[in-house]
Amino acid sequence: MERQLRAERASMPYPLVIRLITYVPIPRRMTVALNRRTLFSRDNFTCQYCGTTQAPLTIDHILPRSRGGKHEWTNCVAACASCNRKKGDKLLSEARMHLLSTPTKPAYLAVVLLGKAGGNKTWERYIRMN
Repeated sequence: MERQLRAERASMPYPLVIRLITYVPIPRRMTVALNRRTLFSRDNFTCQYCGTTQAPLTIDHILPRSRGGKHEWTNCVAACASCNRKKGDKLLSEARMHLLSTPTKPAYLAVVLLGKAGGNKTWERYIRMN
């Protein structure tokens, strides 16, 4: 059976050669700003403690700023208001809480481009953003 490329209303056999007409370079060293939109997008608009997607989200610092924690990608997560209040200025071990995923600095395309695509009506059917 011949492999097919499929689109919404068409299908065609895999081509032997694909011609590149326009190339759009992606900046390699561009940093992603840490703000509410990009942080919530990285965490898929999900509380990183309880996993809820329904409650309003806040930014929580894993190592509280009052204890020397920095405002950086590896120290910040999205948290619902109740989990953020429960943790307060405690360490995870003191609050007896754990993270659903380890926070990392995101890739440029994953957060910025897909985060913008979440509000785009054309892309809504292809990208599932919670």
